[in-house]
Amino acid sequence: MTMLKLTNLHKTFNAGTVNEKKALDGLNFDLADGDFATIVGSNGAGKSTMFNAITGAFFVEDGTIELDGEDITFRKEHLRSKIIGHLFQDQMKGTAPT
Repeated sequence: MTMLKLTNLHKTFNAGTVNEKKALDGLNFDLADGDFATIVGSNGAGKSTMFNAITGAFFVEDGTIELDGEDITFRKEHLRSKIIGHLFQDQMKGTAPT
């Protein structure tokens, strides 16, 4: 059974401006129960954007995100946080005390 399924994800930052950046352009990804995956890529490849889309930090413009067969594409971040853990690259972000 597929645990996580990303289908045709699209995310563009600063759309319609000179700073437009297409971060995800039709991303597809399946992860089955019990699978282990390592995501690697150069700076700007979309790794963090993919994880932020999965955790609900923002919504994608197109595509779907399914977790255990349930569409969570538009589920708010605080609801996803009950079932998806999120570790930040910068330890001062998130729930770290300031």
